[in-house]
Amino acid sequence: ASSTWTPNVADVALTFTSTCTPSGQVIFSKLDASGNGYNLIVSKNGYQTFSDVASTSLPYQQYEVILSP
Repeated sequence: ASSTWTPNVADVALTFTSTCTPSGQVIFSKLDASGNGYNLIVSKNGYQTFSDVASTSLPYQQYEVILSP
């Protein structure tokens, strides 16, 4: 992992499922907890963009993102 650049994830469909993670949900694990969090930006053409800072100070964070047209 690099602390000097931010990856850009585009055109993603999250379809991962397991006994602990239902369909439509995703887990990002082993993130660096020493910083000020991660910028969380979700966008789709024709919808309003969702933007927030995801804290890594707690062992578990949950975000529900609903995009409005």
